[in-house]
Amino acid sequence: MRHDKVCTHLHYSICKALGIETTDRWYTHIPKTVREDGEVTVLWNQAIHTDREVTANRPDIIIKNKKEKTCTQSEALRASDCIKTPHRHSHTETERQHTPNQIPPMK
Repeated sequence: MRHDKVCTHLHYSICKALGIETTDRWYTHIPKTVREDGEVTVLWNQAIHTDREVTANRPDIIIKNKKEKTCTQSEALRASDCIKTPHRHSHTETERQHTPNQIPPMK
């Protein structure tokens, strides 16, 4: 439940930063499966189809930029996931450091 609240806040912040219409306050924001505004689409909790079987194929948020032809995946990790598998957290951070920052800075 808390994980969903964190992701809801993140979804709200991303939509707000990208100029996608949303509510005035994050806690009244209800993420829609697809939010679109011109060149940018924000997907919420959508399964990703791949050419091979992947069991964890439902990232929290995906930002698709049609103009730049890029997709950015956002996955909120639970603290318990990092404690049980510490390498997972460091791997995620490494991937994010090497990926161009496509999300506008949050204010």
